[in-house]
Amino acid sequence: MAKSSSVTKSNRSGGPQSDEGKKIASQNALKTGAYSNTLILPGEDESQYRQIEDQFISDFRPEDMAEIAMVRDLAVLAWKKIRLENLELRFTLARLDAPLRYSEKCDTEYLSSDRVGLELDSLSRYTDELKNEAGLAISYAKELQLREATTSELEALDEAYPLLHQVLVKHINHYGFTNPTAKNVLRCEIENDDGQTELFWSYFLKIAIEDLNKIIWFCDHRPKIEQELEVIKDKRLMELMENEKPSRAFDDLRRNFYRTLSELRKHQEWKRKMQVVDVASRNVVDSGEEGGSE
Repeated sequence: MAKSSSVTKSNRSGGPQSDEGKKIASQNALKTGAYSNTLILPGEDESQYRQIEDQFISDFRPEDMAEIAMVRDLAVLAWKKIRLENLELRFTLARLDAPLRYSEKCDTEYLSSDRVGLELDSLSRYTDELKNEAGLAISYAKELQLREATTSELEALDEAYPLLHQVLVKHINHYGFTNPTAKNVLRCEIENDDGQTELFWSYFLKIAIEDLNKIIWFCDHRPKIEQELEVIKDKRLMELMENEKPSRAFDDLRRNFYRTLSELRKHQEWKRKMQVVDVASRNVVDSGEEGGSE
């Protein structure tokens, strides 16, 4: 009877016996694709989730359904934690970069100015190099106020003083020149802000100097403007940090992850102990068979 029982155990089908076979079987059980429609949200990359899943399979090598379920739970929890982190990052960046509220800027020195508000998105352009270029352009514009400019000077303005040329193009477009040749620009008459007629070129030089001085002003005051912005963003960040909802969600995911990890390790330790007991039992049976045969 003992011999018959031993033969029955050794011949039963228990699935793959090698480590590699067990690993392949566990991967097949995990990767059925049944969870794709419920786990991967629109805009998420399923391949990234699969990489996480593969890593957990490699780390824990699940061999039975209990281990397969727990390893999948670990992958899902890790994926949801990453999703929550990405969501929090997007929300935080959107809140930090949102337009300034009146209550945030009313007590500031610079941000309360409409002129500054219009330039907030382009503050990075106001560098020392731009300031130097604006200074040279102002000097040249003041020189041209004292004498007549030639068409050749105007045609060379783009290369000689590109910043002054940019301001000129802006005002040409503003007044809708149909044929903005150098000759026409120098001779054309317009109605200025006071309702008086004057040469466009003379009017432009005055306005250009004002525009260029504004550029220099922004270059000089950019650090203080950015400092005020930083203070407001710090306050916004503090407000976000006081919101406990994301923290509770992270804590829940973290607790569930480590609880599942603990259960998986206990289960695997239990299996190892059972395997030791099973081997010991087989050795006892085999010893009894040998004794009986003698």
